[in-house]
Amino acid sequence: MKKRPRLRLVGNDGDGTAIFDDMEKLRAELGTAAAATTTTPEGSLGQTLTQRRQRETETWARIPHDRGLELYRRHRMSGPAWAALIELDRMVFTQRGKNPVRFWSPRLRAAGLVRGVRTRALRQLAAAGVIEVEWGKRGLSPLVRHLWYPRRD
Repeated sequence: MKKRPRLRLVGNDGDGTAIFDDMEKLRAELGTAAAATTTTPEGSLGQTLTQRRQRETETWARIPHDRGLELYRRHRMSGPAWAALIELDRMVFTQRGKNPVRFWSPRLRAAGLVRGVRTRALRQLAAAGVIEVEWGKRGLSPLVRHLWYPRRD
């Protein structure tokens, strides 16, 4: 039968609790040890271990991987359609999940996706079953509902 190891406290008083007799000395030792560890060891990014990581200011697209690959393989999405899908995802995110959204974006216009290109991209995404588009009156931005996310008016 294998022997089980026993815990033995080693110290000059026998029970190992003498360290707690002088709390001020213990606090002073812990304080100097904490001060030494917060300034010297560095993380992988050159930060000290007690600092928090800075909050990300970028937003990220939430596209399911399998559906994204299916869009590429089966539907052969064009570049403008991908840009419209990413911008639609950003619009849903920045409006705290509001779905459908009014699809008007100066960011797309600045990227070169003017009205005609945007219209073709939306039609391509609607044909693939990713979005539903309600075309309003001429000159108004369409109301676009992303089908991968729940409806929240």
